[in-house]
This record gives sequence, structure tokens and C-alpha cells, in this order.
Amino acid sequence: MNRVIAVLVLLVACALAIAGCSTLGASAPSQIPSTPTSTSAASSTPPWFDPTWPSPPPRPPVPPVDPAIAPVSRSGASAAAKQALEACGVFEPFAPEVDGMGLIASANSAPDYARVTLTAPQLSMNASLPAWIVQFRGERPDPKAGQSWIDPTCIVIDGEPAFYATGPRRDLATGKILRGYYPAAKPPVKSLPPLQP
Repeated sequence: MNRVIAVLVLLVACALAIAGCSTLGASAPSQIPSTPTSTSAASSTPPWFDPTWPSPPPRPPVPPVDPAIAPVSRSGASAAAKQALEACGVFEPFAPEVDGMGLIASANSAPDYARVTLTAPQLSMNASLPAWIVQFRGERPDPKAGQSWIDPTCIVIDGEPAFYATGPRRDLATGKILRGYYPAAKPPVKSLPPLQP
């Protein structure tokens, strides 16, 4: 009998120790770094990239920056802007450079700034809500799809991000360019301000 009680006490103690460890990890607040994580000072080339791969097609002409959109500072971003940057993976190792970023008053004007259409579910279901748009310059791999998206766009609505392959797509196995810039029916007519230091 004493042996059974001892085993039960030991099991309860183990369960309490495991529960304590998991709550410690869950209570830590998430912190957003003000600068991107660097994995190595010696190399800024992503490990998945092969320098012998063909170059993507040239970028289409960039329209003028919309003066009505407030620039975002990486070091002094508001809480909402930081959340959008984090949601879009800006602080991840080897993330592409942010080419432009801004908050637009309603998602239905996203095609004015990016090669997207309002048929995308995220945009069509939230057309009247404000949206953060983060435009990248560079490649963002998607190993599940076996592709790298070049110059993609991330749109965050109500805290939820969605990525759009607005630029060329590359096959990660061969390096071949699968498609050029997204052929939007109406090319963007405005640009977003560049991300400030």
C-alpha cells in the first residue's frame, strides 16, 4: 500500500513540474527586435540560394510614392506597425528587404499599390477595413510549395497576414523562373513610402 502511495505522489510531483515548465514559457511576453536577426556576419546569402540561378525579369516601372501615406520608421514604429512587420516575417533571418510599407484606409484600394486583385478572399471579405501593406524586394522561399517568391507583398488586415506572389516565382529545385510579375488587369498607380531606419 505504501508503495502505491509513493508512486502516486511521484506521478503528481512530475505532473506539477511539467505544468510549471509549460506555464513559464507561455507567460513570457513576445518581444519584437528592432533590427533583423543576423545569422552570420560572414554571409548574407541565404543557404537555399544558388548564385548560378538565372536572374529574374526586370521590375516594371515603379509609380510615384503616395504622399498621403505616412512613412513607417523601423526603430520608431507604432505598436500596430510593429505587429504588421512581425506578422510579415520582416525580422526573420534572410527575410527580403522591405521595399515599401504603409497603412491604407481600406483594403479595397490595395490594387492601387500592389499587383493584387480584389478577388483574393482576404481582400474581398475585408474590403472596408484598413490594411497594412508590406512590399518586399528580394526572394522569399516557400519550401512547402517548392518555390521562391520574388518581390512578394504581404497584406495584414485585422492582425492577419497573407502573402501574395506579386512578383516572379522561382522553382527551388531547378532555379528556373516559372512566371514573371503578376499580370494585374490594372497595374499599381501609387507606391508606398520606403521603410525608414
